[in-house]
Amino acid sequence: MPNKKLNASRRALEDSEAKYRALFEGAQAGVMVVDLETLRFVDANPQALAMFGLDYDKLGRLGPQDVSTDPDATLANFKRFTAETQNAPVVISRRLRRRDGSEFEAEIFQSPVTIQGRAKIMAIITDVSRRKALEAEVQQRQAELAHVLRVHTLGEMTTMLAHEINQPLSAISTYAQGSLRLAHNRNLTRAETERVLEMINDNALRASGIITRIRTLLRGQKGVIQVCNLNRLILDSMAILAAEGRAWGVVLTTDLALGLPDVRGDSVQLQQVLMNLVLNAMEAMAAIPRKNRRVVIATRTLAGAGSGDGVQVTVADQGAGLSGKALTHLFESFFTTKPGGLGMGLSICTTIVEAHGGKLWLDATGPSGSTFAFTIPFRREAGS
Repeated sequence: MPNKKLNASRRALEDSEAKYRALFEGAQAGVMVVDLETLRFVDANPQALAMFGLDYDKLGRLGPQDVSTDPDATLANFKRFTAETQNAPVVISRRLRRRDGSEFEAEIFQSPVTIQGRAKIMAIITDVSRRKALEAEVQQRQAELAHVLRVHTLGEMTTMLAHEINQPLSAISTYAQGSLRLAHNRNLTRAETERVLEMINDNALRASGIITRIRTLLRGQKGVIQVCNLNRLILDSMAILAAEGRAWGVVLTTDLALGLPDVRGDSVQLQQVLMNLVLNAMEAMAAIPRKNRRVVIATRTLAGAGSGDGVQVTVADQGAGLSGKALTHLFESFFTTKPGGLGMGLSICTTIVEAHGGKLWLDATGPSGSTFAFTIPFRREAGS
């Protein structure tokens, strides 16, 4: 009787091992097993061997650090995993190296297991190089489309921008001509000369600042992720949009939170979102009397309460609001309510904001105007 029970247990164990082996060998992803004491591979399925170009009979000489582009970080990861008494499965991203030296991006599902009484880690490895390449290509196309929209937007503002730049240049010319006349008549004192030169310098800096901001917005190269302050970006945007506001008869006002925390992002793209929302707000008030046209750009700090931690920006107009088809299809690509419009502005703005980890939405709309809002998460310190 005991022998029958023993034989039944042995058969059950053999069946279990056979099922495990079938699943292990047949998995589409690469599967490798690491002994936690020796930090060496003890098993790998055919997909993993092919992925790295390895031979099974030489597997025991190698460990995770031998297939990593950063061996020290990989060893530290496994030692940290070993030191913890209770380990939950984790998914990590790593850049790995094949035997021939070529590299690839991988996602690794790492889980603790016990095999034959020994603690091990089972790693299920997926090569995501192609997916990463496609994601990078999509991001590049989105950046190119955003650049086209910036050029289109500034192209529509050419007349107003030329007028804005011409004002300080005309002032420089006037001050210079007046000074020449006074100098010719020997009626220009040193104090007057210094004052005139200061006014010429101030206007030159004003014109230079406008041109610099335009050149920055027309930048076509890859965006730079850096620390940004949205209050500063708003003020810079207002400097560019001032002439357009005067042309529309719109008063631009701000309500900016004091001590607004910094965010991380591409300042050019974030400024593009701001300018697009403000230009839309101006155009939304074309049908109301000029004396009532006002756009308010506001910022505030968000902290928890279900809204996440970050900065919120709102752009409010006093137009007639949105309804019907415009409200339903507002954020769809190629939908526009403007004659000759591209229908890409809000769609691209949404893509930019979401790429920064934020959200863009229509916060309110009605007969007294519409308010658009977007959020950008706080800048996080390394390790936080």
